[in-house]
Amino acid sequence: MTAHVVARTDPCAAVVTYEYRHAVKRVVGVVKHGSATAIAGEDIAIEANSICVHRDRTEALDFSREIKAAVTMENIKIAPVCEICITKV
Repeated sequence: MTAHVVARTDPCAAVVTYEYRHAVKRVVGVVKHGSATAIAGEDIAIEANSICVHRDRTEALDFSREIKAAVTMENIKIAPVCEICITKV
């Protein structure tokens, strides 16, 4: 299997202006289950220790708030990157 990044302009991309809530669900899924569903439909294993939200879109702040609300509801700990790096070493 090969993997590649999908351009944000692609209608199947996770982060598009009108569907960032879908991306929030993917974030929670990756953290809780260690996988995400690829565009082709298969689940792929992903280990993520951090989330990066780029601020080049007008929805970045709302997106960040949605992520925070979703992970808080799932009792997922939010921590500074320096704390994550220390625990992974």
